[in-house]
Amino acid sequence: MITHDSKDEEVLSGSIEEPTYFGILVDKYQKSFLRVAYGVVRSREEAEDIVQEAFADMYRNALLFKRQEGASFKSWAYRV
Repeated sequence: MITHDSKDEEVLSGSIEEPTYFGILVDKYQKSFLRVAYGVVRSREEAEDIVQEAFADMYRNALLFKRQEGASFKSWAYRV
């Protein structure tokens, strides 16, 4: 069972079959992603659009995520 305590990679994988699980990742990372995006574009509205699109891309590409040595879901998500 996927919970808020599950590893990010497990949540992403589980969201492929149960899309509601992806909300766990959104809840966990949305604020930090918004801070980074806002730091780049200096517009709250544009930062929100960027982050929303990034989450959509992460979900669409969930099957492409591969755990790599020294890399985490978080580093992959920031690249998206």
